Amino acid sequence: RGLGDVYKRQVAYSKNNTYFIGRFGAYNVIHVQSDMGAMNRDAVMTTVDNEIKMWNPRGIIMVGVAWGMNKGKQRIGDVLISKKILQYETAKISNGSTIPRGADTEAGGVLTNRFKSCMDWEYLLEDGKAAKKYMGTVLSGEKLLDDKNYRDKLHSSFPEAIGGEMEGAGLASVAMANNLYEWIIVKGICDCCLLYTSPSPRDP
Repeated sequence: RGLGDVYKRQVAYSKNNTYFIGRFGAYNVIHVQSDMGAMNRDAVMTTVDNEIKMWNPRGIIMVGVAWGMNKGKQRIGDVLISKKILQYETAKISNGSTIPRGADTEAGGVLTNRFKSCMDWEYLLEDGKAAKKYMGTVLSGEKLLDDKNYRDKLHSSFPEAIGGEMEGAGLASVAMANNLYEWIIVKGICDCCLLYTSPSPRDP
């Protein structure tokens, strides 16, 4: 029974959040949507904190869109899965140099294992080829990146990163503050900071 089935799903409301209640495979799930980013009123930190306090979930899977790090290897529609979230904006500025100091936080061990062990998942892209999944370090910050040069600087500073997004660091911080250690980021690549030849879904 999917969340899209309007005859089966249930809806609950609390504060600024609307929760859709249903099942995903064998599991009961709660779906809630946050605004973009981590720190405004309706963004991920307040949304996740309210969700945890209201529903006490066993784990959180955050879905959405991300930017890729390697145009030659990754394609729009491929999926990034976080083994770690790294806050790329936190840094020390000293004598003209930038020294990264962002938290490097591992995703939940159980969820990481389950996504790593998922062998029969398949999603076909527009060209008929199957999307690929990439597991690794995902960068997270408040910037909406559409700049190749800045992306290249991040690649030089964090060569292990597979891509980046805007909400993961907020999720990790709030989940762990609430003693919830099973969380993971699963996001589709929608651009590579304007490197793709097809129009970015972010473009007007």
